[in-house]
Amino acid sequence: MRLGQSDDSPSSAVDLNVTLVGNGKYIDTIRVPFNKIRGLQASVADVNALMLQFWVSGEDCSYSDRIEAVLMGLRVE
Repeated sequence: MRLGQSDDSPSSAVDLNVTLVGNGKYIDTIRVPFNKIRGLQASVADVNALMLQFWVSGEDCSYSDRIEAVLMGLRVE
């Protein structure tokens, strides 16, 4: 799958972080800076409970503006 962040502003100081959890166990984490697309490929074989966790990080611990996570090409087989 590919991940990015959609934002109406021309720039952003925050990163979108995505953690992949399968059956309650950590699989992988990816950090996506503004205006970038990042790929995440991980095996989810034998996983029957898949969870994606999203959060933002940046220079400031508090962030109140809205960002949108964009998922493209998500394919689970």
